Formats: sequence, structure tokens, C-alpha cells
Amino acid sequence: MTTTSGTTVELPPMYTPFPSGVNPAVDVLTEEGLAWMRSLGLRAGDWEGKVVRTASGLFCSRVSPRAPAELLRLQVDLTYLGFLLDDLWQETDNRLPTVQDGNAHSAAFMHALRTGDGSIADAAPFGPAAADLGRRIRRNATEAQVRGLLDAMDSCNLAVAWQVAYSHRKTTPDLNTLLAYRTVCCGGALVSPWFSMYLDTARRDVVTAGTFNAMSMYAFIRATWAVAAFDNDIVSYGKEERGNRRHGGSVAPHNIVGAIAAIDDVDLATAMRRAAVMRNALVLRVVELRERVLAETTDPVEAVERYLDNYCTMISGNLDWSLECDRYRDPEHPEGPITFVRQVMTDPPRTAGPLPYPAVRWLWSEPGSQAVEHGGQ
Repeated sequence: MTTTSGTTVELPPMYTPFPSGVNPAVDVLTEEGLAWMRSLGLRAGDWEGKVVRTASGLFCSRVSPRAPAELLRLQVDLTYLGFLLDDLWQETDNRLPTVQDGNAHSAAFMHALRTGDGSIADAAPFGPAAADLGRRIRRNATEAQVRGLLDAMDSCNLAVAWQVAYSHRKTTPDLNTLLAYRTVCCGGALVSPWFSMYLDTARRDVVTAGTFNAMSMYAFIRATWAVAAFDNDIVSYGKEERGNRRHGGSVAPHNIVGAIAAIDDVDLATAMRRAAVMRNALVLRVVELRERVLAETTDPVEAVERYLDNYCTMISGNLDWSLECDRYRDPEHPEGPITFVRQVMTDPPRTAGPLPYPAVRWLWSEPGSQAVEHGGQ
């Protein structure tokens, strides 16, 4: 419902059986992160307002409530930069003019992060910030951890390029294609590499490669990414649909909810309910895969459980943050802020999967004894 004083979005029931928390250093991390961004000159025009609206300090503190503050600070800074880069890629009013421009900017940004060389023009205005952050991350992580983070960012950038290509074509992808790239370019893939850093801070060699590389672990991690994609698109749909209407469209077709509405020719409420049913089935699969990993591991169960619980907390923390931050509440819009009405769902969903789309259907296959070298992302 839209009025002159704002828009109310009633969310469908969303099954989230995981605890929530917030890192006690949240206020300090937020202020230090914003001060770092300002010190690098990212304050011209509306950039500073965009940075503040992301609430990146709160996001990282929600998804990693038990992380040590000195490492979480690096995650906060990279998240601030990541949201600005995402806006430069995709925001209708500000995005780069062509897919090629976006690819060049992402490649130069990653070059700066990898090498500390922020001088390349294509990385502007974020090159020096990326270079500074890359040097700081290398001082606090192993080479394997740095590679894991950079690989995740490369995969995310490719998925974003895939999405932006569809946007420039002005076509709606089929839902399987959409799920293939949304699962990778939403927050889960970029948060995951930090969890091995946080685990190693306390107990470096307790969780072994056999557990990290088990197919059940890989499926568990990818299932959490898929949940994050659904949560992002369910909550952000209101803001995206506003922007799309302002530029002559009726739906946001590169959002899971918008795609369901367009493909199935249904109204927004029906599309959101259908998206939530699929999302809840994925959450139930996360719970099942967590138990499978714990049953299969030969490592100390309490250590593996701590690692898995990072991902479960990421799901609840990501959802809590998205309902709280101005990035999705859109308070400066002429129609007023978006207010979310959340429905509590305590019982497991009746629809348990598998979902019919190959991009996620494989999550219900039997992992067996196969292994994959994914590095415990």
C-alpha cells in the first residue's frame, strides 16, 4: 500500500530458525569505517549519503556477531566499497553507460585490490581505497584466505556482469538463469570467505580440508547463498519497483519477485508469496545439510558446528539488517519511507523441495563421498 507518507510492504512468512545477534563493536566499526571512506575522498556529491544508507557496519556486525573487531573492520570497509561499486554498476540513475564500462571498472578495481596499484583510471573513484584495503587485508590473512576472498569477488563480478547484460537488453531472464546469477552476486558469496579467517583466529587447524571440501559442506554453503538471494530480492523489491516505475517500467525484472510476477503474470502479493515458499524450502535444506555435515565430519564437532553456525547467523543477520537499513527503506523517496511488516514463522515449511530449477535443484542431490576443492568458503 502506497500513501503520501510512505509505503507499507507486508512480507510473507519467512522461516528463519537461527539466532540473531549483533557484534558489540558495531558503533565503533561504523564510525571508523565512515571516517576511512571520508579520508580517501569518497565524499563528493551523493557518495557519502549512499555510504551511510548502506549501514555496512550494522550489516557486518549482524552477519558476524562473534568476529574479532580488528578483522571485522576490514569486512566493514570492503562492504562499504562493495555497495558503492554495486550502485555504480546497477542503479538506474547513476550506472555506467555500457556493460563494457562496467567490466573495465570491475577489472581495474580488482587489480587495485590485488596489487595495491590504485592509479588506473578505470578504477576511479575507488582505486586508491581498494589498493589501501588490499594491503591491509594481506597483513591480516593468509595467502589462501586472500585468494579465497578475491576468487569470491571475481565470481560475484562475473555474476553482476551477467545480470547487467540482461538489464541492458531490457529482457527478463527465465527463473533458472536468474537464480544462477543472483545466488552468486548477492551477499552470501562475499561474506563466506571471512568465516575461515574468523575461525582461524581462534583455532587455526581444528577444521580440516576433509570437512571443508566435502560435497555436503559445499552444498550447505551454496544453499545459504541462495537463501540470501531470495531475502535480498524479497526485501529490496519495493525500492527496485519504485525506481523502475520512475523510468517507465511496471516491474523490476531482474529481481526474483519481479521475475515471478512477469513470467507467471501474477500480482506482487502472489509473486512474493511464491518467492517465500521457495525461500523457506531452501532454509529447511540448509538445516538438513548442516546436520549432514556434522554427521559426516571426523573433526571435533564443536569446532565444525561453530563454523557452520556462522552461515546460519548470516541468514538471520542479513534479513534483520535489510529490514532496518535505509538502503531498502528508501526514506528520501518522494513517496516516503518503506515500512516492512514481518510475519513470524516458527514451524518448518510444508514445502520441502527440491525446487524445480537446475540452478538450485542439485542442492537436494545425495552428496555421497564426493569432494570439491572450494576451500571452505
